[in-house]
Amino acid sequence: RYGGRRARRGDVQHDHAVHAAAAERRAAVQAPRIDVRSGESRDGAIRSRARRDDDQSARADVRRRRATRRGDRVERDATRGGRARRRLDASRGVADERVGIGIGIGVDTPRARADDASRTSTRARRERRDAMIDVTLDARGVRVITIDNPARGNALASADAVRALARALARDDGARVVVLCGSGASRHFCSGIDLRAAREVFAMDERDVASDPVLAMEACEAPIVGAVHGDCVNAGFELALGCDALVASEDARFVDTHATIGILPSWGLSVKLSRSVGANAARACSVFGRAMDARRAEALGLTCATTKDAASAKAKAMEMAMAVCEMAPGGASAIKRAIHDGLGVDEARAAERRRAFANYRAVAREKFAAFNARRSKL
Repeated sequence: RYGGRRARRGDVQHDHAVHAAAAERRAAVQAPRIDVRSGESRDGAIRSRARRDDDQSARADVRRRRATRRGDRVERDATRGGRARRRLDASRGVADERVGIGIGIGVDTPRARADDASRTSTRARRERRDAMIDVTLDARGVRVITIDNPARGNALASADAVRALARALARDDGARVVVLCGSGASRHFCSGIDLRAAREVFAMDERDVASDPVLAMEACEAPIVGAVHGDCVNAGFELALGCDALVASEDARFVDTHATIGILPSWGLSVKLSRSVGANAARACSVFGRAMDARRAEALGLTCATTKDAASAKAKAMEMAMAVCEMAPGGASAIKRAIHDGLGVDEARAAERRRAFANYRAVAREKFAAFNARRSKL
């Protein structure tokens, strides 16, 4: 009897031990695990470490992306920085013209000089930079001459550029009509003689009539249609006046700043402007420096059409050129010559040229030096 009781008590004690162990296990599972060093629950520590690892990985990814962007930026700057600098210099030149400085010729900056130096690695590139005159002749007999110097407002950047333009206008290639325009990549048809080349250009020989583009325009048998946009300043204005017909975009302006600088024109501005728009309008433009916009130029008869932009001005000029190609051969050229002879401008042009070159020899160098000194302070 006593042995059976002891057996049953042993079973009960065993059951209690089993239940106690199970309870301890449940408590261990449910209780938070504590990190002895940090005093933080172990599950929380694990989550914190995971968050720290994620944050570190994210920061590393951000650093890698930033480094990649910096590398891409450096590479872009290396490949495109020169063009960006030239666009910036060109915009600065445009701003100088717009604020009324009035020179109408490209600005001279150290960066512009550096850009020019970077383009002189070969003789071919030097010649291309000096000339900046593109000439094409199509099968219909239309010769298109483009002043292509957009970084400098399509300015004539050297004496070689002036000679190249004169040669392009005097070329005997069988063209029935000529279209003269400025590169559409620039905001201007032609902003005159580049300031950096002014001394060289005005030191040209007075007897070298072959280097005068406007004389070449007057001698050209084929009619010349001009397509102008933006500013036509000084030499650019004179080239526009040398055309037999002129189409202008809405943003075109005709500007004469010879009086501002203190020099005389030599390519026909003092002779032809008054014949085109009348003496009073010519005085307002040349003596008092008032710019003439496209609408007023058309109203005064300087231009024959006004279009929306440079591209449409060139398209209209090409349309007029095609009309000449459909005429009887030689007819338009003969009428052009008769009108020119009737205006009697040859003697007046010769006198203008003599006065201008005497002025260049006497005072031009000092005038340009004084003008540059004033301009550098603006």
